[in-house]
Amino acid sequence: MDILAGAELRRLNNLLEITKTMTVWEQTTYLMEKLPQTLFDPQLQLTRIDLAQRAWKRSPQDFMDKFIPMFLQGMN
Repeated sequence: MDILAGAELRRLNNLLEITKTMTVWEQTTYLMEKLPQTLFDPQLQLTRIDLAQRAWKRSPQDFMDKFIPMFLQGMN
């Protein structure tokens, strides 16, 4: 699972690539069904929070030195 920053945009890009393989009338229906799940996935947010909490509990210093830069690297 992609949990890095920008995951929602990468998921949106994948969704749009899938719709390009469909007919025009199928694209609209598929996009309207999948768009909310793609942009506002609560499981993704819960996973991010859980991983951040575990990393913080393990070592706050490592969290600041490693986890935050790794997370932000996803925006590049």
